[in-house]
Amino acid sequence: MTLRYQGRKSGRTITIPVGYQRWDDRIDILVSKALRKKWWRNFETPAMVDLRVRGEQLQGKASLVSTGDRAFRQAFEYTFNRLPFLPSQFDIKDYDRSLGLSEAQLATLQQHGRLVSVEL
Repeated sequence: MTLRYQGRKSGRTITIPVGYQRWDDRIDILVSKALRKKWWRNFETPAMVDLRVRGEQLQGKASLVSTGDRAFRQAFEYTFNRLPFLPSQFDIKDYDRSLGLSEAQLATLQQHGRLVSVEL
């Protein structure tokens, strides 16, 4: 999927490829190695975005989900259960799908990951 948005400081139109999970009226974007990246900070205040998903043009409002929010944990656990190779991208070791995230793993994830959610 590509995400297109207007930079909050520069005002420039920016387009980037991102991985995503799609729900009925929402798309979640998991940001790995978040401290090295800056783009997700554009959504600390909700903003309109354009998406291109499998050839379909969509629009929505993107916002950063708090790392303490229940939706943050749920989005990551759901994705890690579907894609067992992915936890390592977030510095999570020994993820057990039957147990979900341990408190230590969640703390690591809160440090290294971010979640941007787009309401379509």
